[in-house]
Amino acid sequence: MNIKIKKLKDLKSTKWSGGETVQLEIFPENLSVNDEFIWRISSATVEKGNNDFTIFKGYNRALIVLDGELEIEHENKNSILLKKLTPYFFSGSLRTKSNSKINIRDFNVIWKEELGKLNINTYYGGENIRIFNKKIFIYCIEDSITLIINEITLIAKKDDFIILEDNKNIDIIFDKKLIIGELK
Repeated sequence: MNIKIKKLKDLKSTKWSGGETVQLEIFPENLSVNDEFIWRISSATVEKGNNDFTIFKGYNRALIVLDGELEIEHENKNSILLKKLTPYFFSGSLRTKSNSKINIRDFNVIWKEELGKLNINTYYGGENIRIFNKKIFIYCIEDSITLIINEITLIAKKDDFIILEDNKNIDIIFDKKLIIGELK
């Protein structure tokens, strides 16, 4: 099993129309958000006020608010209030606007529509989960998280991003809040 750990603080941030974003992982590797990628994982700030989300035609998106709440609206439909740590799935092809009274931070996964639905969830700790997949990501929401991954113990910090690759059967035990997703 290959384990790759990235620290958010060590990665480069770039501007988007509503704040800053940090690319955690992209596939194929060495591409940018402007290239024809298969999937991309990032964390971003959304500045208070009204902001237009970047349109990603032909892609699906998952958005998880890490701090605060965020109101979004898709192409003049009713607005939706996104609560902290609740995954929200939508089409990247939709014109999406956000409104927030404060600056917030979020976690984003964007993937090609033909991959179908990805499994992305927030877990609250004290759990033991088994995942059958070749590539899994973990985003640490709290500090000093103890993870046991197939009998390997890691102590992770808030905003650490972990990729587990080439796995068939993964057991994960952890004691604090995480986002875990399965990639194709």
